[in-house]
Amino acid sequence: TSPGTWSDRLVCAVDQARLLSVEIKSHRGALLLSQKDGRWLLGEPGREITAESFAAKVQPILTLLTRLEAQNIVSDQGLHPFVLAGLAAPEYRLAIRRAVAGQAAGEEETLLLEIGPQKPGFNHPLRKAGTAGVIYELRGWQIRPLRVSPEEIKTLPRPPGAPV
Repeated sequence: TSPGTWSDRLVCAVDQARLLSVEIKSHRGALLLSQKDGRWLLGEPGREITAESFAAKVQPILTLLTRLEAQNIVSDQGLHPFVLAGLAAPEYRLAIRRAVAGQAAGEEETLLLEIGPQKPGFNHPLRKAGTAGVIYELRGWQIRPLRVSPEEIKTLPRPPGAPV
């Protein structure tokens, strides 16, 4: 039986109010979004800028994580080696840090996702930490918001007074 028939296709569902940070690493570089005092910041601590300035790039990432559902779920057993090779060198690595609901203040957890490149006959494979043997399959349009680079952000127009 394929895991897709008995397993939930929901990869993650994050309440933005509980979301603390999202780090995206790709061949384009690393991008860190963090929430502080209800505001989204972009960049390393001490050098961050308000993400509201770049809402057109930031909001789609946050929306993606609100409910990311796979097109399909498959077992990694018998999966073509080139699909598994794509996960050995993923196109994107995400570390999603969030506050744990119903727990003591300060309790948090980190969800780790690795997304491989699209392969012929298979969309983007995704491996979620803690789900051994299960590979999620995402469509290209689903990961489009992740295709933003730190350099691209640096070239966007800055509001007056924003640090460079």
